[in-house]
Amino acid sequence: MQLNQTINKLIGNPDLLPIQARLLHGISLLSVFAALCLSLSRFIYGNINIGFSFLILGASFSLSYYLGFHFRKIILSLWIFILSMTFIANLSCSQEVGIGNPSFYGLVIGFFLSQLCAPDK
Repeated sequence: MQLNQTINKLIGNPDLLPIQARLLHGISLLSVFAALCLSLSRFIYGNINIGFSFLILGASFSLSYYLGFHFRKIILSLWIFILSMTFIANLSCSQEVGIGNPSFYGLVIGFFLSQLCAPDK
């Protein structure tokens, strides 16, 4: 029961928000955590430029979460999330072998998740 209350505090009350908004908040929070972990690992391995790029990405995911959760700007939050996913795909494809690496599949999954978070209208 305590875990459900904590999750509802982080992603929103199910009685007040639609499932799309709550899903976007949850995905944004997980993306912030992933971007920070990737940034830390890039700094450890000596890729300073990519590490800073992942920090910027984490900041944009944080902005997406903040706008959606606190100001209820779900459409703007979704657009920021999609643009951030495009940025990470561009970064990954330019640093690796192109679309042959696994990050391409992450981009596809990110866009499917974005479609799930899109409002009904």
